[in-house]
Amino acid sequence: MTHIRAMPPDDAVKTIIEILQEGPRLRDALTERMTITVFAVVFFALFRWFMAPPGADLGTPLIVPLLVVFFVGLGYTFLGSSTRKSNALILEIAAEYHDVRLIAPLLRVWKSTVLSDIPLINRSLLQNLPLLTSQSVAAFPLSERITLRNLIQCPYPPLQIGVLETLSRIEDTEAIPNIERTLREEVNSMDAEVKTLAETCLLKLKAVKAAEQQSKILLRPSHDTTGADTLLRVALPISEDDAEERRELLRPDEGAKPPTPPS
Repeated sequence: MTHIRAMPPDDAVKTIIEILQEGPRLRDALTERMTITVFAVVFFALFRWFMAPPGADLGTPLIVPLLVVFFVGLGYTFLGSSTRKSNALILEIAAEYHDVRLIAPLLRVWKSTVLSDIPLINRSLLQNLPLLTSQSVAAFPLSERITLRNLIQCPYPPLQIGVLETLSRIEDTEAIPNIERTLREEVNSMDAEVKTLAETCLLKLKAVKAAEQQSKILLRPSHDTTGADTLLRVALPISEDDAEERRELLRPDEGAKPPTPPS
C-alpha cells in the first residue's frame, strides 16, 4: 500500500476508489460461490442418502461432502480475514485524502464493513462531506444517497452533525422522512447538539420543499389545454347599447359587404 502514497494525489484517489469498489464485489463473489458449493454438496449428500439401499453403510459416502463443506468454510474464513486486513489498510490511506470522489465508495463500504473499520470510514467521511454539493450527489447511485440519509441515525454524534449539515447544505428534501423518524424514535437518546441541528435542518428542508411545490404551481400553463372553444366575456355589467355593439364586433366575418350607396 505504500506505493499508493507515492502516487500523484489524483492517481492515488483513483486507485483507492478502485480498491474500495473491488472489496464488496470480491466479498459478494466469494459468498455466492461458497453458497452454491455448500448447496451442491448438501444436495449430493441427500441424494446419496435417499438412493442408498437399505442397510448400506453411509459413513464413507457422506464424509466426502462433509469434508468439502469444512474446507470451503475454512477457505472462505481465510479469504474473508485477508480481505478485511487489506480493506482496513486502504481505509487508513483513504482517510489521508480530501476528495469528494471518495464519498460514494466510502458509503458503499460503510453498509457492509466490520465494526473495527467504521472509525476509519467515519473519519474519512467527516473530512470529505463538506466538499459534497448538490451537483456531485446527483451522480451518486440511489443506494449511496439512501445510506447518506440513514447515517443520521448512526451512533456517532460528530458524523450525525456532519451528515445533517451536508443534507441541509445540498437541500436534500428526500431526507425529511429520515430526520422525522430520528426525532420521533430517538429523541430521548439524542445528543443535544444533534437534536437542535436536526430540528433546524428539518425546518429548512420543509421550507425548500414548500417553495419547490409553490414554484411548480406557478409554472403551470395558463392557456386552455382542453381543446374546447372558449368565449371570454367581460365580467362587468354593460348597457344594452354596449351589448349590441359587442355582439356586432364578435359576429363572425361573412365576407366584405359592398358599400351602401348614398341616398
